[in-house]
Amino acid sequence: MDARSDLAHYAERFLEAWPLKLLLGLLTWLYGPWQEAYGVLIALVILDTITGVWASRREGRTIRSAILRAKSLTKVGFYAAALMMASLAGRITGLNGLLDLALTFAIISEALSVAENLIRAYPEHPLGRYLRGLLEARTGQRKDPPTD
Repeated sequence: MDARSDLAHYAERFLEAWPLKLLLGLLTWLYGPWQEAYGVLIALVILDTITGVWASRREGRTIRSAILRAKSLTKVGFYAAALMMASLAGRITGLNGLLDLALTFAIISEALSVAENLIRAYPEHPLGRYLRGLLEARTGQRKDPPTD
């Protein structure tokens, strides 16, 4: 058997596996069909983790894998639960925008976290100062957005 036929064989076995089909069906029922926003959220969670580790190292903090793993699993678990509840609540109440609202909130939260990590990593960089000014202006800590 060559590598191509091995791959085809395993792909067929993978697709015929009923537990996998059951799991995929359950996930589709819980979260609805795939949306591009899920991919954006996954990418931002990964980017947030990378930039958080990077910023901590630049600040001289030690990073322990057990704590990083626990925080990452907690965040992913929270997002999974929140999105599942929003999806189910939207179907029960007929308010179809609940899942979109939850996804938007999660994406904004992760994007802000990435920006905060970049500010921590390079506090004196012009982009870092600009981002810090924008965040301060949006949170009411500063009246005018930065102009530099």
